[in-house]
Amino acid sequence: MADRKTPTPLERNLARAEAQAEFEVRSVAAWLKDLRGQGLGLALPALILKLDALSKTDLHALQRAEVLRLFKRPVLRALASLPKPIVAASVVAKSAACGVTLEQRLLLVMESNFRHALHDLAKVEHSGDAACDDARSWVIRNLFHFTERQIRYGIDWKVTWPPGTWQALHDLHILLSTREMLQVLVPTPFDAGDPDLADEHRLDPTTAYKRLLLLGLASQLKPGCCDDPALAERLEEWAAGSRLDEPEGRVWDVGVYVVEVAKDAPPKFRPGVLEDSFHGWVLEPAQGFLDLVGRGRTSGPSGFHPV
Repeated sequence: MADRKTPTPLERNLARAEAQAEFEVRSVAAWLKDLRGQGLGLALPALILKLDALSKTDLHALQRAEVLRLFKRPVLRALASLPKPIVAASVVAKSAACGVTLEQRLLLVMESNFRHALHDLAKVEHSGDAACDDARSWVIRNLFHFTERQIRYGIDWKVTWPPGTWQALHDLHILLSTREMLQVLVPTPFDAGDPDLADEHRLDPTTAYKRLLLLGLASQLKPGCCDDPALAERLEEWAAGSRLDEPEGRVWDVGVYVVEVAKDAPPKFRPGVLEDSFHGWVLEPAQGFLDLVGRGRTSGPSGFHPV
């Protein structure tokens, strides 16, 4: 078998330039305009493949965010048009390649691109750049928005979450914590180019994280309670009123809700005495949430501590 030719630096640079040209804002806008005339059966695979290629292309951080802003409306329209698992034939609804529905697949490539954009915009070289700061705020808010859609989809339609869903959420919170990016986010001038704002209000990343943790916990503790209007109405309030405690301070407490950030899983109830610390947090949900799911308050920091 002939040896595979290793690309020369010139060839690599040419390939990179071609990929970057493919994702220039004007080129993407023209491509999306042409896509509008296609039916969903043709447009959806093209959209997924284009977004997958975008996630693998080396772009300037701000350019990636600007391109994602263009993709957002077509993606939301496609998501709204897709059949749901309970009414769709499995051959249409499922992606044989990765065992997820097409809606989950589309959400996955959007989340992947938002994470890529966030990691680029979080680099030290962009600190102090007002345009990059504004784009980063938009990226974070939309990443939480699409992640919540992914988690809600799994709950609402009783399908398995794609592998990595919860691990990516835990990693996001850790990234924002370590980079000191947990400040409350507000709309910025970058939002002006977004025709479908995910959240026109302030977003507290820590509250947004706890909101999704509570959703995942509710689906485990009391299946069906996520359809309760009270949860939708008060979830934000309960998330703000919930705590994430360091495990070291909760050792010897009885019956706690644990968030293990090295595991691809939502929070879970750990009965009995917490004898050892672990990598993650102890979630102390707001009392109203515990009442909804039919659970009493955990022992809290005042639980049993041996002398």
